[in-house]
Parts: sequence; structure tokens; C-alpha cells
Amino acid sequence: MNPKFYIVIPTRNRYNTLRYAVQTCLNQDYENVEVIVSDNASTDNTPQITQVFNDKRLRYQRSEKLLPMLYSWEFALSSVKEPGYVHFMGDDNGITPDALQRVSQLIERTRLKIYLSSLIQYTWPNQTTKNGFLSIPKGERVFVINSASALKAAYNLTIGFDRMPTINASFVHTSVIDRIKDIFGGHYFIASNPDVCSAVANACFEKEYVYTERPFVINGASVHSNGMQGGNSNNKSSFVDDNINGGYVYHPKFPPSKAYHLNVYEAFAKVSDYLKFKNIKSYSLNYPKLYRRFRDKEYLGMRRFWLYDDLVSFRNILGIKDEVTKLPAENIVNDPTKNSIRLIENRGDSMAFYSNYITLQDINVIAHFSKDLLSNKDLLPSNFLKLSLKERVKRFVIYRIVIKSKSFIM
Repeated sequence: MNPKFYIVIPTRNRYNTLRYAVQTCLNQDYENVEVIVSDNASTDNTPQITQVFNDKRLRYQRSEKLLPMLYSWEFALSSVKEPGYVHFMGDDNGITPDALQRVSQLIERTRLKIYLSSLIQYTWPNQTTKNGFLSIPKGERVFVINSASALKAAYNLTIGFDRMPTINASFVHTSVIDRIKDIFGGHYFIASNPDVCSAVANACFEKEYVYTERPFVINGASVHSNGMQGGNSNNKSSFVDDNINGGYVYHPKFPPSKAYHLNVYEAFAKVSDYLKFKNIKSYSLNYPKLYRRFRDKEYLGMRRFWLYDDLVSFRNILGIKDEVTKLPAENIVNDPTKNSIRLIENRGDSMAFYSNYITLQDINVIAHFSKDLLSNKDLLPSNFLKLSLKERVKRFVIYRIVIKSKSFIM
């Protein structure tokens, strides 16, 4: 079986990471793939990307007008013309060298339309992590997830959206995308955070999807990432400003913010409201629980004092009576290495590689390193049975009861 794959990379002025992201796609020993760089009016070297690689699998398109993220992703999707499986990649993300072969094998075995990967987490070198930081999951199992059960759990915040089939961690068949566009007035992305929006919509319109513990997607966090913007005290986010200036209207229960919880779950609310308007089954967010998560984990737990006004605004919109402690301004350093003296930390279900003792300079290096490590069964065996009883019970409850999945080993 030789399914067609599309890897779509929306980008703007990030050539320094984009070139490595593209390289991870062209590393594939697979011909039936189109890697599409969709340039959002870049002023750097991005237009030269096809000359750099000179690979027939690589295509380039460009918007001369600067678009907000939502519309830039929709423009990028317009480049997919024929049936196949679509993956959206951030321009600081990557895939492992065996990704397409592995997804092709999963398609052959399951004949489903959505394939979701666990994530290798990579922090690009920056002032804090000078040589990068890497965390690699160690699981080997593959789950077939019941979408309706997963949606209920996600809207109740029992599972995170990373267990939902977002298009930038999945390969999604164009037939699913086309059904969603038919309902969403010709659009696939309808929320300010398009990847989260896709996760919810995909699950709403497809009964089952595959989730593999062994990753084929590398989630890169660079200085460009929206998530990295949310982790600093400069509360003026270009992401929010671009959305507003581009005419995007936020959901009435969510103040415009770069807070993780508000950005993610605003997309949940948008999709739910749209489905209600169309008289299609939808789900309701657990707003009190969401407020507590935002308050306790992101604001108080991570001490993001700059989100105080957003938290208070969200509380007032929801009509929740709660006294919120105003945190003092302080210097926050988010260092995933925690100045560890170890090269490798075995975390039970993942391995962490610290920048202090290993050079992890770009995501193409990470792609090869991860594949080699994950392929070494002696060095990195499936660790599920070695987990604590508490962790094994937790996983059983989440996967087999909460989201009604069945699992198998590839």
C-alpha cells in the first residue's frame, strides 16, 4: 500500500528553523508525499527554500498579504488538491525519518482515517537551554480510540487535548477534512488556535482514530512558538494582536489572551457553538473546572503573574465568586533542564536529555537521534510493565474505560 501524504508547513520569517523542519520531511524513504511550504508574506530567505533542497517532493506557495494564523493555515490547506492524508507541521517541528513508512503500515492494518502520534518534545537552543532539551516517550502500544468518549473526557478536562487528533500531531484523510468543511461553511479552521480546533472537529466527524505511543512527530519549542510567548511576562502577544487586527472575534466567554488554558479551550467552545448552531451533537465545557485549572496550574502554579488581569476577566465573565491572589512581579526562568548534572533522566515512560551534556542543535539532528534510540530495543524497551501500579491503573482507566479504546502492538 502506498497512500498519498501531504505535509503542510505554514511559516513566516522563520527560515532559521524552517530549513531543518523541511529536512526532516525530505529524509523520508517515501516518494508519494508532497511537502508544501506555505509562506505568509515572509521577508527573510523563506522563498529560497525550494532552491536549497531541489527535491521534486517539495512545493512552495506564498501569500503576499500578511494573514492572521487562522487564515494563514486555511490558505495553506488550499494547496492540498487530491485525496490523501494531511499533516500540518509547525516550522520549528519535525517528523522521524521512518514516520511515513510507519503511518503507511498503520493504515494497512487498521484502514482508519486519522493517525495520532505521541510527541517527542524538543526545546530549541535559546538563552536558557543553550544546547537544547529533549524528551522521548518510550511506549510501544497502539490504541484505537472511541472519538465520542474522548470528546466527553476532553470537554470535562479529564484528558488533555494532546490525546485528541489535532492535525499537527496526526495524519488526517482529506475525506474527513472535506466533511468538516461542508459543515463549517467551506472552512476547516474556525478558531484562533487552529490546531486545537482541528483536534475537536476531527473527533466530532470521525468515530474512531488511532493513537500510537511510539512517536513519529517531534514538537519543537523555539523562541518563535506561541507557547513560548505565553511563558514570558511581555503580555503583548503578536498572536492575539494579529487575530484581532485580522477581524477574528473571540468567543464571548474567553477574553483575548496568550494564556494556555484560554487559547486552547476557546477553540473547544467555538466548535461546540458552531455545531449547536447546525443542530449537530456537541459537548459543553466544564467551565468551573477550567477556571480552577487556569488559576491553580498556570497562574499560581507556574507563577505567571502577568496573567492576573486575564484570570480576573475570565472569572467575571463566568460569574464565579472567587478571591484571586495577585502575585508580585518577579523574574521567572523556565529551564526544563533544572541544571541537572545527569546526561539522561529515566522518567518511567520517557527519557529526558539535558542540554548541559549533549548538543541538540536542530530538529533534523533530533529526528535521526530519536529514530535510532527508539529502534534500539535493548537500550529502550517498552516500559509499561515497569511503571508503578498507580501509573498503570491510571493509564488503564484513561484509555480503556474513559475513552473506550482497544490496544495492540505493532
